[in-house]
Amino acid sequence: MIQAIAFLRQLGKPWHTLDTDSGRTDYIEVEIEDVALANELIPAVQGICAGELSGPGRELFRTVTRLVRHRLETARSQAESAMAKTFSRRDIREFAGWSHYRVHTYMEELLALEYVVRVRSRYQRFHQYRLAFPGCLADDGRVSPALVGVEELRQRLRNRTATETPESQLRR
Repeated sequence: MIQAIAFLRQLGKPWHTLDTDSGRTDYIEVEIEDVALANELIPAVQGICAGELSGPGRELFRTVTRLVRHRLETARSQAESAMAKTFSRRDIREFAGWSHYRVHTYMEELLALEYVVRVRSRYQRFHQYRLAFPGCLADDGRVSPALVGVEELRQRLRNRTATETPESQLRR
């Protein structure tokens, strides 16, 4: 999306040339404004519409999202943060107070529609899951990918060393 926006806005941008071992490459640089515009458009364009889920399936997805968010907020270490992203059906039952049957039924829907993925299985009896992509369910029913905010990106650019070469920037 960012590349497409930069391409569409290319007429107002200067072209640069980079000489490499494989030849010359002409390019335009992505600007912060391109990222800001992409951050506005991506949720509307690429968000996965949760309208394909049944009502209880959507509620289970919201519950799982809240569970993961709660675990990440209470994690005290990097290892706990990594573990917080996975959950079991039992974790959901305990967090939401749902019955085994209800969690089982609607977890199958989330798996079939690829909102969650199975990450671990022991002897086909004990399963761990994670959200299929980082994001959250918004009030309008869309799931938006986690995006780097423009202010955070500006801070990263300020922290970047001045010795970084254009070649290393292009490889990113």
